[in-house]
Amino acid sequence: MTQLYVHPMIHDNFVEYDLADIRRSPADRGPADLRRQVMQDYVGEKVILIRNPRIDYDAQFIRQVHFPHNWSFKKFGSSIL
Repeated sequence: MTQLYVHPMIHDNFVEYDLADIRRSPADRGPADLRRQVMQDYVGEKVILIRNPRIDYDAQFIRQVHFPHNWSFKKFGSSIL
């Protein structure tokens, strides 16, 4: 796990949310609405860490897709899937 040490004189721009908590929160623009808080933090240029994301994808299909080995596709390596 990475640990970040922030100097006390530097404003803390890091926030953390759990995806399950965001999904459970009421979407009513009230004080308990975490979706609104995430958007406010995003607009406020904060670094947002969303814990426990679940990504649903078709692994069999992704393994069959041929990705050309050039620099424009290097950020999505098919070998790690």
